[in-house]
Amino acid sequence: LWVGDHVTHEQGFERVAHLRPFPLPGGEQAMKDPRRCALGLLYEVMGDRAFEVAQSLPQPLFSPLELQVLRPMLQRGLNCPRTSSMGRLFDGVSALINCCRQVTFEGQAAMALEYAMERGSAGVGAIASPSSEENITYPYTIITDTPNPLTVMASPLQFDYEPLLTTIVEDLQNGVVIPRISATFHNTLIAGFSQIMQTLSQSYPSTQQVVLTGGCFQNHYLLTSMAEALKSLSFSVGWHHQIPTNDGGIAVGQVMAVLRQHCWLNTTAKTLNKSKR
Repeated sequence: LWVGDHVTHEQGFERVAHLRPFPLPGGEQAMKDPRRCALGLLYEVMGDRAFEVAQSLPQPLFSPLELQVLRPMLQRGLNCPRTSSMGRLFDGVSALINCCRQVTFEGQAAMALEYAMERGSAGVGAIASPSSEENITYPYTIITDTPNPLTVMASPLQFDYEPLLTTIVEDLQNGVVIPRISATFHNTLIAGFSQIMQTLSQSYPSTQQVVLTGGCFQNHYLLTSMAEALKSLSFSVGWHHQIPTNDGGIAVGQVMAVLRQHCWLNTTAKTLNKSKR
């Protein structure tokens, strides 16, 4: 989550919240093999116990031979860049619950996870949307990084998925149906991010507009339910209509960033010139 310069009173943006980072064994290879995302998530939360859990799932993530290669990579941090990508979180959960473990195109695992929620009678209706049901407790926590003593601003908030991941593993082991697990995942994200926005509104009271952007908002349920939840908190919510919400919109964003910087530099130069007179 980012706050724009109309709030921070300076050129640029401020990162105010993000997912808890986790390692990606194999780096870019994890984008083609969502199982690696799943193992990285498990290792972030469970340490070495992750390898046992990965094998004890109803449908194991890896063969013993594959784990012999991946185990030392994670333990030593070799070729395991850390990420806070929402897309990789979707990939990891999709592989964990065996919705999609091999992909041929970007977003395939996330699409399978959304589809899993929608199919069957135990899908979306199994767990009410956070905006329509207030009595459900969702498995997540919001944490704050250690404050930076060199800045006056607190460090970004973190959405900690550890309780969610633990719940998913327990549900798998207890035979909970996949559509219900997927619904739990989606609705936990919505509840957690809604809480983050409520928390941030105390630090940025003038922020009333929220823009939902990024490839994960191609997910219709996530988009519409998140918008509904934020509107119920009195935020004004916008999302993409003509420009793609995924990487297809990056070029337009880059153009806008340059134009904003150009306008800011011109305004600053004029202000400085007036002050010299």
